[in-house]
Amino acid sequence: MNDHGFTVVAFNRTVEKVDHFLANEAKGTKVIGAHSIEEMVSKLKKPRRVMMLVKAGNPVDEFIEHLIPLLEPGDIIIDGGIHCLKTPTAALNTARAKGFYLSAPA
Repeated sequence: MNDHGFTVVAFNRTVEKVDHFLANEAKGTKVIGAHSIEEMVSKLKKPRRVMMLVKAGNPVDEFIEHLIPLLEPGDIIIDGGIHCLKTPTAALNTARAKGFYLSAPA
């Protein structure tokens, strides 16, 4: 994404991983870091596009539940993991109901 001109905000709930990534793999790029979900969302341009690479199941729900109050209708949540939206969870249904666009691998 960075290589194609998109602003990338890296976030991990283990903030040391963000700092390590920025100091190593992302060094010399335009990737910026965030130490909280709130900080990550604040750094994204509207409409926001949040690409999740989160383990399927409860972690997906937990991440989306934290995102929902911070996003606005029209923002996009992309599930880049193996979780499939053909059988949406309660958190995914809530996100859809609030007007968020959802995308996931088929």
